[in-house]
Amino acid sequence: MPIIFGEGTGLFNRLGRAVPVITKYVVQHGHGWKINDTANFDWVHIVDVAKIYVLLVRTILEREDRGVGYLPSGRNGVMFTAVGRTTISDISQKCLDVAFAEGVLPREDTPKEKEIRTVELGGIAEELTGGRLDVAERGWAGYKATKAVLARKLLGWQPEMREEAWERDFMDELVALREGRRGVEWEECIAAGRKE
Repeated sequence: MPIIFGEGTGLFNRLGRAVPVITKYVVQHGHGWKINDTANFDWVHIVDVAKIYVLLVRTILEREDRGVGYLPSGRNGVMFTAVGRTTISDISQKCLDVAFAEGVLPREDTPKEKEIRTVELGGIAEELTGGRLDVAERGWAGYKATKAVLARKLLGWQPEMREEAWERDFMDELVALREGRRGVEWEECIAAGRKE
């Protein structure tokens, strides 16, 4: 699953989680983090994800066959939404860059230079995934790579929010954090099934 970033326009959850959570970590600790050198994510803006849903529904409603035989199903029917790919180290670096540029960092109690530290999986699980080691391992330490082949080929999906939007999101998230507009914590999203 990719990082879904940006602010959506829907009625319910309109925010991504990964970039705000990493931004908050960087600001709190004064340094970036990584578990290993290969942990990565694909990324896509929420507006572009929503476009896939619209295109999919249109395809089903407008085709005479309602997509049966045209749209694959089961394992072959998963439509990925990747636009770009990044590493946890790169995300941490971007968070550090904007925090230093805006004067949020360094503080008296934090490193004076931009620093990315290798951290233990258990510590990240406690702090970012409600203690769920399994979630932390798959999410924060894993290697994930997808391509949006089906969405482009069958639906004509063309993402609009690309590298510039991705880069801008780090500043947007820092501003939102400073203004207190990121009230939902990661733990609240996944800790319901917390393993002790």
